[in-house]
Amino acid sequence: MQRRWNLTLDVMAKEGVDCLVLSENGLWEGGNPGAAIYLTDIHPGNYSQYFLFSRDGISVFSCGPWGGSLAVATENILENIQVPALPSTTYAWTWHPEEMKKVILKYGYRKIGWCGMHNISAGVYKYLVENLQAVEFCDFTDQVDLIKAVKSPYELKLWTDCVMLHDELMAAVPTVLSAGTTTREVGRKLRALAEDMGCAQLNVMVGADKTAPRNSPFPLQGKVIERGDYVGVLIEVANYRNVWAECGRTFAMGTDVSPEMQKALKDQTELMDFVAAESVPGASPAGIFHKMNARLTELGYDPEKRFCVHSQGYEIVDRPMWVAEETMLLQENMFFANHPRTGNANVWFSNCDNYVVKKGGSVKLSRTPSDIMVISR
Repeated sequence: MQRRWNLTLDVMAKEGVDCLVLSENGLWEGGNPGAAIYLTDIHPGNYSQYFLFSRDGISVFSCGPWGGSLAVATENILENIQVPALPSTTYAWTWHPEEMKKVILKYGYRKIGWCGMHNISAGVYKYLVENLQAVEFCDFTDQVDLIKAVKSPYELKLWTDCVMLHDELMAAVPTVLSAGTTTREVGRKLRALAEDMGCAQLNVMVGADKTAPRNSPFPLQGKVIERGDYVGVLIEVANYRNVWAECGRTFAMGTDVSPEMQKALKDQTELMDFVAAESVPGASPAGIFHKMNARLTELGYDPEKRFCVHSQGYEIVDRPMWVAEETMLLQENMFFANHPRTGNANVWFSNCDNYVVKKGGSVKLSRTPSDIMVISR
């Protein structure tokens, strides 16, 4: 934590920023807690939490009784304030920013950086800007994104352990796959196993089809798996330290793998290797994205219109992202998920592995075999 604080405070000092506003929007998916966890080591609760990060320390604003304080193990806590405000208590939308304003005035902060403009509530933004007119505000998201994207040796160990956990979970998939079960049953059993292994957050996607086994989220699962289906399984979980990785594989139910699916696997493996070789320090993810799309088209597949390569941190999808709009350049020890899809009107295929950027090309950390396993039951 001291390393993270020092790196961030140094950049803040260079830009004259006195404190940062951070937020977590709860434990459930969509909370986007990355920067907040990174700088506070306070993990998401059930409800929204806000933080001020400065050289003086960390101020915490959470949900609880008037006058209460959040139980935390983090050092360097400056103020710890609770008010009974929830996302649903619309009448209480000013309560957290009112307390934040008091702390800002108490310590004399003159320039404040927003960290995660996409994640700061309109209420908090509106109140602070309108009621602190002598304070200068700026967007500090890019600066923190770059700092947290480069993993230290300690952090790489956390993420490597999470990759190993995904390999172990994927090894269990053949034990829960059989014709006649539903994709929801498969997902439920894998979610339960992940929880037994101490995972903090879960996203297990399972899809089944004769030609296009697209991974489906839990609410949309329920198809009965039939002989002749391909089953796509994507496991994305955060371990007990709340760091994310992912692993995706495809299984064939009771029949030989078709030539079309074998080609899709071969071509996708080539694309993953290409992305890894191109992903070196100094490279542009946007440039790699355009090259990958050109190769997809050459091979007869639809181009990527979303994203299929992205970093992971305390958020399931983090920067840098290998998309046309990404401005961040790659640096050594960035960690990312690699899953280009080989899909068209006749076939759809997507495996997924995790990599770390190194000078000679990115190194794959995932150890799960890439082949399509045939399940005979």
